[in-house]
Amino acid sequence: MKDLTEQQKRIHEQQTDLEMMLGEYPLIEELKLFIAPFEELWKLQAENIVKMKSWKQDSLSKLSPDDIEADFKKMQSVSTKLYGRFDNMKLPKPRDLANQVKEGLMKFRPTLPIIRALCNPGLQERHKIELGKAIFGVKKLADGTETCEQMFNETELTSDELTGSLGALGKKDFIEEISEKATKEFSNEKAMTKMRDEWEPLEFMAVSVPGKDSYILSGESVELIQTALDDHIIKTQTMKGSPFAKFMLDKIVQWETVLLRT
Repeated sequence: MKDLTEQQKRIHEQQTDLEMMLGEYPLIEELKLFIAPFEELWKLQAENIVKMKSWKQDSLSKLSPDDIEADFKKMQSVSTKLYGRFDNMKLPKPRDLANQVKEGLMKFRPTLPIIRALCNPGLQERHKIELGKAIFGVKKLADGTETCEQMFNETELTSDELTGSLGALGKKDFIEEISEKATKEFSNEKAMTKMRDEWEPLEFMAVSVPGKDSYILSGESVELIQTALDDHIIKTQTMKGSPFAKFMLDKIVQWETVLLRT
């Protein structure tokens, strides 16, 4: 097909040079249309093999949940489209191959939210200890070196039911709960860091008090400090009451004391 297309291109170039009417080759275009779904199926199958191997065997630290879900949706859409097309063409073998890819994707689908939960950047040592005990019965998870084949037992990765009590899928609700908690705790940590950083650029202007060995704030600095204090005190006290800030309660109380004394 590539040779025919190149030959057609060369003939058109020669006809153009000779100022002749360009010839039409409808059979080539028809052949392209007929071959297109087979070529797309071949590319789909090749991509599916590569992606599935990566998703199952690469360590969690190398996986991107966003990329996995995007690739998954694309391959699912293509496999569904090709299945319908080959079915209409009454071609059972390529139809069954497209369906095989589609079914393989559907079997892997329940692992997607677990992969996202386990790749959460907010997971800290304390969360990994909880997850390690729940999934493997070990002290804690390693630092992102586990693979999906290790996290999900072989039955979960290949069966139609995907509801095994062993491995990560059997602990889906617990894993998602820990991951959600980690996200909210991580958010509180970032909020605390942000408050501290917001004081760095503030400039305080102090003037001496006549007859006394002391200074007072003046100018815009007074208003800037008061605005920052009011905002941070409210945020800190709100954070202190959050159940997702208990792990850093000592730091919050210490920070609150600094603000109230300022």
